[in-house]
Order: sequence, then C-alpha cells, then structure tokens
Amino acid sequence: MHGLEETNSNSLKRFIVFHSWNLMSDEEVFPKGSPEGWGCPTISNNAMKEIDPILQSSEKPVLMWIFNK
Repeated sequence: MHGLEETNSNSLKRFIVFHSWNLMSDEEVFPKGSPEGWGCPTISNNAMKEIDPILQSSEKPVLMWIFNK
C-alpha cells in the first residue's frame, strides 16, 4: 500500500498490506474494535472472498480510505 499523506507515508516501507484474517468477524466491529492487526487493514476471510475478485479485475488502482474516529 502507498500512503498518500504524511501520517502514512511509510506504509510501503513498513509492508502494510490489505489482507483477510480468520480472527476478523463477518459482523461490524465498530465501536468495540477488532483483534490486534499490527497496523494492517484486515477483513474477514468471507469478505475477502467477495472483494478480492473485484480488486484483481480492476484496471485502475484502488483507493482505500482509512481513518480513526
């Protein structure tokens, strides 16, 4: 992932990746939160099965908005 702002400009150097994880719930986790992901954005394995084909077939880069509220 390429960070576009000063606060995440080291994303590529830190090997931040978007991935699935078996400990992530299929249900909404806000506001309770999720297990420690070591800084990577994670989704459930089931969600990744739906999203990955869309990402793989995209002819353009995909922009991901991540924010703390």
